[in-house]
Order: sequence, then C-alpha cells, then structure tokens
Amino acid sequence: DCFGASKNNSTFKTVQSGNDYVTTITNESGIKLSGTNCPITGVNSAITSITGIHIAKVSKVVVDAATVPLYSPCSSTGCKDPGNGYVNAGYYADWSIYSRAYNPNLIPFDNLNDIIFAFIGFNSDGSIKALDAEGDTYGLTVISKAIQQRPYLQGHLSFGGWTNSGADNYTAPWFYAMASDSTATANFAKNVVAALRTTGMTGVDVDWEWWSPNGQTNATAPGKQMLSFYKAIRTALDTAGKADGKTYTFTIAVNGGVDRILALQGKNVDGTSNGNPNAVANFWSQVNGLVDHINVMNYDYHGGFDTGAPAYFQANYTFQNTGSYAVGKNTGWSIQDSMNSYIANGVTAKKLVTGIPLYVRTMGVSSAGSNGGLFQNVTGTGVGDYEQGIFDYKCLVNPIADPLNGCGSASPLAMIQGLTYYDTTHNTSVFNQYGLDPLQPWAYNPSTGTFVTYDNTWSAAQKAKKAQTTGIGGTMFWEIDGDSQNPNTSIIQAVKNAYN
Repeated sequence: DCFGASKNNSTFKTVQSGNDYVTTITNESGIKLSGTNCPITGVNSAITSITGIHIAKVSKVVVDAATVPLYSPCSSTGCKDPGNGYVNAGYYADWSIYSRAYNPNLIPFDNLNDIIFAFIGFNSDGSIKALDAEGDTYGLTVISKAIQQRPYLQGHLSFGGWTNSGADNYTAPWFYAMASDSTATANFAKNVVAALRTTGMTGVDVDWEWWSPNGQTNATAPGKQMLSFYKAIRTALDTAGKADGKTYTFTIAVNGGVDRILALQGKNVDGTSNGNPNAVANFWSQVNGLVDHINVMNYDYHGGFDTGAPAYFQANYTFQNTGSYAVGKNTGWSIQDSMNSYIANGVTAKKLVTGIPLYVRTMGVSSAGSNGGLFQNVTGTGVGDYEQGIFDYKCLVNPIADPLNGCGSASPLAMIQGLTYYDTTHNTSVFNQYGLDPLQPWAYNPSTGTFVTYDNTWSAAQKAKKAQTTGIGGTMFWEIDGDSQNPNTSIIQAVKNAYN
C-alpha cells in the first residue's frame, strides 16, 4: 500500500547475498510503483543468527531503478554527536515494552550515542538465545535502523546482568562455567560475531557484574577466568572486523567499589593480600588493552538491604560530613574512589564511564533525626512500584498512575506526595552540609518513616561535568525507560545539555 499498490497484486522474491538478503517486489497489476517518501521499515523475510529474533534491517531501497534515500533525521544538522566527545550511553531493556509501556521508538537517539541492548541470553556452553523473542525483535529492529540513520550512534548487544531470565537464575555461575571452558568460550565468541553481523549492532557488552551468587567472595574473585574470557572476545571481534571492514567495539559493565576492583588483583583495600587464587596482579591494565569502554555501575551503594546500618546515598560521588559513619568509605564505595582506583591500577581515564541510575531507592529508617533520615538506622526496604524499595525516577517527578510518564501503579503515590526534599532549592542548609559534595539530593516522608535516595537533573549534570574536568570518558544510564518523558525534567537531556 505504501507504493500505491496492494501487496496482494505483487509478487515477492528473496535471495541471500552474502550476509544480506535481497527482496524483489514485482507489481503485477501494471500500476507504476511510486512513493519516494515511503517510511520503509523492512520486510518479513529478514532474519538473525539468534533463534527467535527476526530483524527487518534495510540498507537500500530501489524503485524502478531509482534508489530511494533512507530517512536521515539529521540531514540538515550534519548529525552532531550528542556526547560532544564523551560517551552518553543508555541501557535499553527488552522488557520495557510491557508494564512500562515504553516503545523502543521513544528511545532518545538524539541525546545518546550508545544504546546498550539488555539482555541477550546465553548458556554455559557458549550458545546464545533470545530471552524474549518478541521484545528483542521489536527493540533490535528499531535500534538497528537508528544506527543506520545516525553515523554517531553505537549499539551494543549486552550479555549478562544480574539474572539470566528468572529471579534465581543468576548469570555469574554461567559466566564462570563458560569462561572456565576454552571450547565454550570460543563458541560464545563465534556466536557473538554472528549476532553482530545479522543484527546490525556495532559491538558487544559483557555484564559479568557481581560474582557473589556463584558462592564467591572478594577472596575468590574470578580474575583469571574473566581475563581469558575477555581476550577471546576481543580476538574474535578484531578478526571479524578485519574481514568485514568494520570496527566492532567491546564494553564491559563492572562494579563501582574499590574493594571489588582490587579483589581481582588479589588485594584488600589496605593493600594487603587477600589470598585470591584466581587473582591476576595486573588484571586491570590487561583489561584496559582489551576493551573500548568500561561502564562502571556507580549505584546501588546503599538501599533497603542495609538493615541495621546508617542510611546513605545510593550513588554518591564522594563523602561529606559523615563523621564516624562508615557508609562505604572503608570499601571505597563512591564514584570518585572507584574511578581513582581504576586509573591507579592501569585503566585509561577516557575509557571509564560513570553510571547514573534512572531509578529511586527507598529505605525505612528508625527516625527522621535532624537530617531528613540521613544516617538513621535502616529498618528495611520502603515502598516500591515494580519491585519493593525501588521505583522509576519519572515516577518521583510526575507521581501519577501512568506507566509511560509516571508510576506503574498507585502504590508509591501517597508516599511521594508526602515527601520533604533536601536539594539545591529545598532545605538547602542541610543539603549543603551533607549532599553538595556527594552530588546527591534526598527526601524523607515523616508519616511513613521513609528515606529516599535518587539522582535528579542537577546531580546528573554535575556528574557529567565531573567527567569533563577529571578526564573520564562519559556517562551511562540504567535503564532508559525510567527517565522522565518531559525534556525539562529528563536526566538524559540534562546530561546531554551539560556536554554541549
């Protein structure tokens, strides 16, 4: 219908040509095909190497011997990179289309220069799979097309995360088993290359995050296994890139605590040995030569899981006036400490990317104290939305029961509406005393005894400016669908503005 003729009056023939497929549509009714402005999205015959995912990836359209130009949203602007020399990456989750009603076409491609698709599944034998064929097909089709339209845009297939489909199905043991088997590792690297070639994505992201679900501690952190795994992926990507005339990039998501950083090198925070049999003394300097960027998960430092400990921020830049409260100081749980540690241990500053949460954490606390719940004993998780103790940032700034623009349900509304804020415009004397250096606003609900920790447009923009002044490579967001749809309150928009 797009060309002025029904598909019922046409014949379709598809043949493979290298890694591409050529579909010829012949109109049998005698009507001349037209429609040079047709918003073509693809055809049903496109496939990928990942079972269940079918991506319509269109690279060229010819009508009656005349090439129809692909739509370019920045043809008049020259496609300026919104990061302006810095990474501004966002994780897009394939489950976004469901309860949050977040259509992948809503991804702010003009504000981000790297879309990290979470997650593609894998098995311990190195095979890969769709965790949600419908969500993956929808999201990857949109992202693949956006990459073609915007020269600055990168797209990474992400493997891992906390779980591998299922609440108790942790990815850490799967990664460990695969990385301990050279055949499985080689199989994974081969499958990743095939997936990149058929999806149109530009690189791979490995989220081998925390290793505790594998029964491991800092004293058994899998440095040797990680390093051999990363080397195999890098080699496979470079080999494929030479054959394809492309540069395939490799990123990893890592922890934001100094104790975890040093554990892979067999050290404690105080410099003593932790006796780790899996340690590699120069682990991070070797990783630095293998990856393009390191996405540091500078969040989840504190939350409702800190029962009995003092309430503190979930994504603090540094520490300020904490007195005798440890709140992560002794383990280096801050953005500044983690970045300094990575650099000191061999990582190029420009390869480091600061993680910013697009969600809010809540904690029940014993009392308000004199600082809006800050430093008060945590009694457990507070109110949540999609899960206990957590709700989207957009829900905080627009507390309405609307999953796309606000909250997924009415559950957190009353608590949010009763909040007292501590930030650059509310209770500023207390905020300046405790939150100015950590770059963290907070809030407290006196009726429910809830401490709320989050990032807003001010704190996120300040973190972007810190990246600029300290030589860090940029910023990353988990996850895109949690951001405000209003440009005035959007964290991603605020960071983009800071870079520009």
